[in-house]
Amino acid sequence: MNQENNKIFELLENSNSLVIERNGKNVTMPHPIEIYEKFTSVVPSDNIRISYQGKEMLEDEGLKYGIDKYMFIAELPLVLDFDRRYEHKAKVGIIVANKSNVMKVFAGMEASACLNMSVFRADSLQEEKVLPNVVKDMTLLSKKEIDTQVEQWKIRIQKLIDTRYNPSEFDKVKGRLLSTVPSSLFSYVIHAEKQLRDKNSIYSDIPDSDWKLLSAMTDLNKQRGLLNRVNEILQLESLFI
Repeated sequence: MNQENNKIFELLENSNSLVIERNGKNVTMPHPIEIYEKFTSVVPSDNIRISYQGKEMLEDEGLKYGIDKYMFIAELPLVLDFDRRYEHKAKVGIIVANKSNVMKVFAGMEASACLNMSVFRADSLQEEKVLPNVVKDMTLLSKKEIDTQVEQWKIRIQKLIDTRYNPSEFDKVKGRLLSTVPSSLFSYVIHAEKQLRDKNSIYSDIPDSDWKLLSAMTDLNKQRGLLNRVNEILQLESLFI
């Protein structure tokens, strides 16, 4: 953890469990560290972002306090043989809102979330009451969704890698694309041609294939993130059928 995360972790660690009223009874909520330990039994703890909201001083308990909302997001490095040029990370996270007695576990290549319990661009999203005994299973399920998605990408993209051409055939494929591609995709083809003509580009030593051409085309938007890149590749894939 970085210094800021360490400070927040210590704040959570030194907090007291909140007590909330449910159906006329006082219910002691799970301690944040109990949730953290269940969560990190599935995902590595060395690269987790921590945030919180709602530090509340507890009445009649001196300087003791409780935390209403907190969130842990783990970043999981991905090794993708088909796209090693960029550093890819998937995200698996959990948000807890004690007063509302709700927690959400989410995962995705481009997933993000807020402490108001909003989750964006998640490929997997589960919601449950704040119950420590289900955190591990929910986190496992979310992580499995990431693994499954990556495997599906590998199968489809491997077909593109395996479709190879000799130089003459490759020129014909590029010519056909230039004459038939929709106007909205024309800039992709032009960008790819510039990349492929550059002897110093990263594509110079890659065999001529559909994957090489698609990679050069989508390289135009390489800063948009893995999910966008893969979605673009799979959309453009229809041009080669």
